[in-house]
Amino acid sequence: MAGGGTNGIILLFDVEEKKLVSSFGGHAMIVRSLAFSNDSNYLVSVSDDSYVKVYDLREKKDTETDRRFNTINFSGHCSWVLNATFAPDNNHFATGFVNYHFYLFDKLINNTLFVIVVQQIKP
Repeated sequence: MAGGGTNGIILLFDVEEKKLVSSFGGHAMIVRSLAFSNDSNYLVSVSDDSYVKVYDLREKKDTETDRRFNTINFSGHCSWVLNATFAPDNNHFATGFVNYHFYLFDKLINNTLFVIVVQQIKP
């Protein structure tokens, strides 16, 4: 399980062991949404800092003082990113942000994701 805070910190918990597994700085502003891929190999986080970050949870870099994961950062959102969700195939995820745009990210290819603006929706 994961949680994000108003300080941009992301926390990873082991529910069965009832303990904090890791905490790390993820964003410069509040973390709005976190989503695990269906296979639990990736965690995507979105924030008011307009960044989307994908953490590869399979590849941990452990030391006694630091536990970090390989991270891919995505910019390009022009405002607060409000939510994220993974598709059932684990290769795609979508984000939505404050100006009614929704981005669909395609699967990882050489550490690059393709971004598609799906549509602009007005209430």
